[in-house]
Amino acid sequence: DPESEPPMNLGQYTRSRGPDAPGNGSFLVTKSDTTTYTTDLILALYVTGAGTVCFVGADGVEDTWTVPDNFIIPVAMTMVKSTGTDATGLHGIK
Repeated sequence: DPESEPPMNLGQYTRSRGPDAPGNGSFLVTKSDTTTYTTDLILALYVTGAGTVCFVGADGVEDTWTVPDNFIIPVAMTMVKSTGTDATGLHGIK
C-alpha cells in the first residue's frame, strides 16, 4: 500500500507516496535560468516537442538530455533551464 510507505527522500523534498505511485497532477513548466520549482517539485517532465532539455535535478546536479517527441524524463528536478533547452511543450508532473 503506497499510503503506508515512508516518505521518499529527495534531498530537502519529501513525497508521502511510494516511488511507483502516479503523480498528483501536472503544470506547465516555464524554461528559466533563475526560476526554481521548490514548492511544486517536478517529479518527472513530460516533453511534447523533441529537443534538448537542460535541468537541475533535486540533488542539485545539472544535466542535459536530448529527447524525442512525447517523452517523459523520469528525474525529479527543481529547474528547467532556458539556456540549453530547445524542446517544447514542457509539463511538470507533481
